[in-house]
Amino acid sequence: MADRTPFPRVFWVANLIEVFERFAYYGIYFGFGIYMAQLGYSRDQLGIIQSIFLVISYGVPIFSGAIADKYGFKRVLLVSYAAYLPAVLLLTMTKSFSGIALTMLAIGFAAGIFKPLISATVRATTDASNKTIGFGIFYAMVNVGGSFGPIVAGKLRAISWELSFYTAAGMIVLMALVTIFFYKEPPREEEVKSVGEKIREIFEVMSDGKFSLFIILLGVFFWWPFWAFFNLCALYVDSSVDTAELYRGMHSVVPFLANFLSR
Repeated sequence: MADRTPFPRVFWVANLIEVFERFAYYGIYFGFGIYMAQLGYSRDQLGIIQSIFLVISYGVPIFSGAIADKYGFKRVLLVSYAAYLPAVLLLTMTKSFSGIALTMLAIGFAAGIFKPLISATVRATTDASNKTIGFGIFYAMVNVGGSFGPIVAGKLRAISWELSFYTAAGMIVLMALVTIFFYKEPPREEEVKSVGEKIREIFEVMSDGKFSLFIILLGVFFWWPFWAFFNLCALYVDSSVDTAELYRGMHSVVPFLANFLSR
């Protein structure tokens, strides 16, 4: 078997940033339905916000990726933090439906700017000998941040929701510091096409009927039920499940984990 190329330092830096971002993102998102319910809003109102949030957070990367190819990953990362931080902090201040909706849309926009940049860094810093394991590590880091963010946020919201949101904001600050001091722009081919040309190419790709049909089917039969479950799971458990019984059952098998997950 051929030798595997070592990962450069920026690969590990980028993955650390991804852990922080997923920690903040899912720390807010997973318990958001519970937050809305405690403020007295309906599940219909929750669905409106989260649906638009997901459209924005998954639509913006098409354009932010093209911009990053032209102007550099590090610059666009810093732009995403500049959008992310005030939006997260606004969650501690606004309680009206319109205010929360606009705040979550701003978070979705910032997350959308950020979303393609770390995976693009992984792509730029790997080759044929290590690309598969490189993306395996990347998705493992997504799961690490996405797992511990909601756990920590759940413990903090038992004290106050504001503390949970401030912790997410602190993660954004950490991301910015790591990016400023340790993230080095990965080597890549210089982009000669304008952003407008890149966007036109994106729409040309989307005009392919078979490809567009695949995207639609993937969205309807995988992402739609996935996010419907994800959006309502925490709210369902909080309102309809005897969590004390869950704790006792888990404690009988893995007591240390039950104690860690409980309040």
